[in-house]
Amino acid sequence: MSGAVVLERPVVLVDEPVSFIVRGCEPGEIVSISATWDIGDETVRTEGRFVTPADGVVDPAHHESIAGTYVGVEPHGLWWSIDRQHPFEELDVLAPWTVLIAATGREWESSTQLTRVKLDPTVRQVPLHAGRLRGVAFLPDVVGPIPSVVVLSGSGGGLGGLGGVRSIAALLASHGFAALALAYFRYEDLPSELVEIPLEYFAEGIAWLKRQTSISGDRVAVVGTSRGGELALLLGSVYPDDIAAVVAKVPSAIVWGAIGTQPRPHASAWTLDGRPVAPLSGEGLDRHDLPLRDGAIVLTPSFEARLAAASADDLAQATIPVERSGGPILLLSGEDDAMWPSVALAEIAVERAAAQGAVQPIRHLRYRDAGHNFTTAAGFPVARASVHPLSGEYYSYGGSLLGNAHASVSSWGEILEFLQNSLSTA
Repeated sequence: MSGAVVLERPVVLVDEPVSFIVRGCEPGEIVSISATWDIGDETVRTEGRFVTPADGVVDPAHHESIAGTYVGVEPHGLWWSIDRQHPFEELDVLAPWTVLIAATGREWESSTQLTRVKLDPTVRQVPLHAGRLRGVAFLPDVVGPIPSVVVLSGSGGGLGGLGGVRSIAALLASHGFAALALAYFRYEDLPSELVEIPLEYFAEGIAWLKRQTSISGDRVAVVGTSRGGELALLLGSVYPDDIAAVVAKVPSAIVWGAIGTQPRPHASAWTLDGRPVAPLSGEGLDRHDLPLRDGAIVLTPSFEARLAAASADDLAQATIPVERSGGPILLLSGEDDAMWPSVALAEIAVERAAAQGAVQPIRHLRYRDAGHNFTTAAGFPVARASVHPLSGEYYSYGGSLLGNAHASVSSWGEILEFLQNSLSTA
């Protein structure tokens, strides 16, 4: 018998699980299935090995891999099992990936090509360069009101690289959302540092998105990661009439200070009505007192020390009033977050909402063995460390390859369902 790779579809979205089978194999034979593609200038290869069942069909999305770059039943295993510490450099982050799928049995080989796309070809890209607003919108080709989302970066600013806010917005649009990747610093002529960014800027971005298309319910959702998660919670509390739902990924319910190329201990990251939004005061641990993981700085203990040293009054003043949110809140955190204690920082929001009698529901999903960087969409590789573009320091994100992969797949599904449900009734 001779096996053959059979594609369900030749083109799939990057967040979809494996969607092909190998038919005609000898029952009981070991079949190796590999996926090879280029990310930027680098070639990556993943592999699973399977024992052919009695019907002669190997289905890598539903069958157990016994060896290779991953083991177990992993529907996305061929996509995530790239064991890599650093982010990939890919200049054209929305370019499709052409993947060579190869299957090898006892005395046969079969191969074909599969295209994984990050943007549905029917989605229209609209560069945003209106007044002081910068970014890019992705608008699906649909008729009628569209659920709409503003996507915000973290402390790295810009629109992010592979798997960053541009990628997230493009993929959301491919799932039927109008999505605006809104830059707010470190992009074109915007400020170069995360210092005193006016919250009114984001209100302008929301208003701009509303003018581009018919918005479901006339309100949008905001999705932010890390400092962008802090920002998303803050915006939800300030603009409840404009924001229908908040997704805060590895966020903080505490407002922290500015970030620049040099320390700014007393500066604010945000302003409202021309006045600084007061951050939590106090110093963290000295750089030389922080632990390392695989040569990268684990920053979480510094935030934990600042939280422990803060008075109850200081914490109360810096806590975001999430109870003012005009819609539901979804929080996502990693229990092995090496950048900051996102589980504890998200729980502050949950506790605050309960104590203040919040009307809108708030849900916190915490992922075991996941770090700070699992919050990209399913199907993208997850780096576990990188050099911060402002501080220049080499930081660990935490989490394991498997823990981050499982959290990425699970959380992305939760986000899509949450946004669809929240915006359909907005």
